[in-house]
Amino acid sequence: MSRFSDELLDRVRQAAPLELVVEDYVTLKKAGKHLKALCPFHEEKTPSFVVSPETGLFYCYGCHKGGNVFTFLMEMENLPFPDAVRQIAERFGVPLPSQVASGEGADILSVNRWAAELYGRFLLAEPGGRPAREYLRGRTLAGESIRGFGLGASPDEWQFLVNAAHREGIPPGVLLEAGLAIKRRDGTGLLDRFRNRLMFPLHSPAGQVVAFAGRVLPGNPDDAKYVNSPETAAYHKSRFIYGMHQARRAMSDKGRALLVEGYFDVIRCHERGFTEAVAVSGTALSPEQVSLLRRKAPEVIVMFDGDDAGQSAAERAVGLLLEDSLPCRVACLPKGEDPDQVLQAHGAEALDAFIAKALPAVQFLVARAQKTARRDRDIVHAVGPTLARIPDPLLREEMAGELAQALGFTRDAVLASLRQVKQSRRASAPGTASHRMTAWEEQVCRHLLLRPAERGSILEDIAPSDFVSPLLRRLYEWIALHGGDLEARKVVDKIEDTALKRVATGLTVSETPLGPVEKDVMRFKIEKLVRAMREVRQRIEAAESNGASREVQALLAELTDLGATVDGLRCTLSGMSSLPCRPGS
Repeated sequence: MSRFSDELLDRVRQAAPLELVVEDYVTLKKAGKHLKALCPFHEEKTPSFVVSPETGLFYCYGCHKGGNVFTFLMEMENLPFPDAVRQIAERFGVPLPSQVASGEGADILSVNRWAAELYGRFLLAEPGGRPAREYLRGRTLAGESIRGFGLGASPDEWQFLVNAAHREGIPPGVLLEAGLAIKRRDGTGLLDRFRNRLMFPLHSPAGQVVAFAGRVLPGNPDDAKYVNSPETAAYHKSRFIYGMHQARRAMSDKGRALLVEGYFDVIRCHERGFTEAVAVSGTALSPEQVSLLRRKAPEVIVMFDGDDAGQSAAERAVGLLLEDSLPCRVACLPKGEDPDQVLQAHGAEALDAFIAKALPAVQFLVARAQKTARRDRDIVHAVGPTLARIPDPLLREEMAGELAQALGFTRDAVLASLRQVKQSRRASAPGTASHRMTAWEEQVCRHLLLRPAERGSILEDIAPSDFVSPLLRRLYEWIALHGGDLEARKVVDKIEDTALKRVATGLTVSETPLGPVEKDVMRFKIEKLVRAMREVRQRIEAAESNGASREVQALLAELTDLGATVDGLRCTLSGMSSLPCRPGS
């Protein structure tokens, strides 16, 4: 699984607080000795994602994903393990063996970083970068903004990057995997994907360059205004938001995201103080992008271009945001203007005014529907399906009230219309399989994980077959074979089975208090016997219905023996607690 030694991995992990890495993606809040947030891996309205700074582990009680700082980054950025280690080590200043930027160790992220540096130097320092510099000067973009967003330029050459990579010993295959090069039509070599373009590095929330967008420069005969990296192992267009790395702190601090359409819109907004601005990067807003926004901002201000296409895109965006129960407003710009143009022509005060006058979602949707609807009830029918998809019943009812007030209907009438829409669209949601983990099974496994000194006595007293949960049985067996005296964090690290790693992580970060091991083992045994008694009672009912009186008598005797054993264990347990023994309870 790893080309790194355990000692090196420990050094990286100790230098990289998990909570700092997680905060690149979600807003964490203190909850006892842990930190909590909305889970970045699945949709939820109530935080069930827990980070334990003490153990360096995370766990979600909703989707059951968990692990350490490497696991988290692998899941968030779809990285293989070595790339996650390299990325974290680089961020926190831990030196690694020289394998990152060239030769066999070269990967997409390291090659993208190298390419971004090359494009940046070409823009700022090379004579060939002059057309791009003049273009940026014409757009009055500040040097600080250019450097802050890492802008660069690609020269008017077919193999600028390909040749530079060859000199650095970067394999051609890595250039292809990163989307930086394309194959010649005759198959004899590679050509640069980006030529004579202004280059926008696309950063992940953690600041890694995952892809590029290249804008055509004056004099470039290419008809395509933008050329973008293809989807790669590091870049998925539907899960990417431009500017998230630069805006993530401001979004949390200001309690909102300003969602715009273009790269220049984002950069200009940040330059003028609207540091919560992010962009959908020339694509329609996706549910995955909405999820990213929701984890960082409690409200979204949609500020798309003022033309018809921009307002249609804003309408679709509002629908998706509400479908995720994410409150939103729409700042409507004059027709033909975008945020960049407003800021250049009229300044930050003008953009502030548009934000202050942003329409609540329902008002915006009503205004859009009024363009084509002949009657007020037609507007309800046009807006209703969007509101009916809001999962939060309180937000849905609030929006229904706003729609009713805007059109002069009663709220009950609008809600009845929404119910009809929901009934017509209702489909059964797939269920989730139960983990069938009992309380005392979990506690016994927590003893095994958290208290290595107790493992010997537990393993002598309990057998794998005593467990109901197949997962906990397998965890018990793993610890029995490999646990030794390893602390819980290292047990989690060494487990390679994904399901086992998740359950071990969840048990490790749980805040349920651990009692004395003797009591918890005894409760485990009582729980097992009570299950056996339940099964015997079911067998007695079946035997009675079949008229098998002799079998009934044998089962009754078995039930009596089990009950006596349970009573004895309960008396012993009560004695441990200095409580009176109550047989039969």
